[in-house]
Amino acid sequence: MTEKHEILKLLRDRLQTLQGIRDFYLRKQKSLLETDSKTEKKLEKLHHHYLQQLLLNETDWKKSIKSLRETKNIPSENPDIIVSLVLDEEIITQYFAYKDRIHQSLHEIDRIKTNLDLLASDAFPFTRLQIPSGKSRQLIKNQKKPMPVRISDIDRPKKTGKK
Repeated sequence: MTEKHEILKLLRDRLQTLQGIRDFYLRKQKSLLETDSKTEKKLEKLHHHYLQQLLLNETDWKKSIKSLRETKNIPSENPDIIVSLVLDEEIITQYFAYKDRIHQSLHEIDRIKTNLDLLASDAFPFTRLQIPSGKSRQLIKNQKKPMPVRISDIDRPKKTGKK
């Protein structure tokens, strides 16, 4: 495999792993709402697997970049600069597109982890409530609903009898 294809393959692998991690956190978030010990154990194994994949991918990435740097005698250690100086324009475009998608995946993972932390800390206690069924649900629907307040009611000054 050529250097350019190896770089793109490593980026593709990293992106797929990050998408797997994103899916893991989504499943974990769902499992918090529906507690199940079997699911939690499976999710922990899956998480461990994805972390190992990321570590392997990282070591392969460092080796590839180091190899490119040494063969082309480039003084910079920045992978973006090395790729920009060594590879052709089409591959560079794909490289930065993959990097952008990786950053998007990392942002999504961070957002999902924040939501997961909030759910785990019971920041939303209503997620733990049981939804009533049958007759009690019908009673809730039939209860009198409060009248909505219009914004115009709030903004208008109250009229007094004096002029």
